[in-house]
Amino acid sequence: PAGIPDRLRKAQFDHLSFNLADEQGLLDLQRRLKEAGCEVTDVVDHGFVRSIYFNDPHGIALEASWWVVDATGRPADYGDELLFSDPSPVPAVAELKTAGAVSWTPPTFLSGNEPPPDPV
Repeated sequence: PAGIPDRLRKAQFDHLSFNLADEQGLLDLQRRLKEAGCEVTDVVDHGFVRSIYFNDPHGIALEASWWVVDATGRPADYGDELLFSDPSPVPAVAELKTAGAVSWTPPTFLSGNEPPPDPV
């Protein structure tokens, strides 16, 4: 599942998202994609961000978004229900909300340089 470490499988690319400056830019891109014959979703309102979803000619899933609330340039507030509203967040976010820090982070490695899996 997304957000759950699984060192026995290779990582998988899910999708790429592009940030747009404003809502009009999002609507203009949606219109241009439709005019070009590209299948594109309606605008999805996630509360803090609005997005459209579509695929490139090679089938890569893409997202274009406009952030209604700018989440950058300020300290993270994991109690902010607008930005962190998932009722069942991934373990790291749940730990950040309750303890303010994470006790462990998984190591990362360049492809081909992975250590063998931990014996279980």
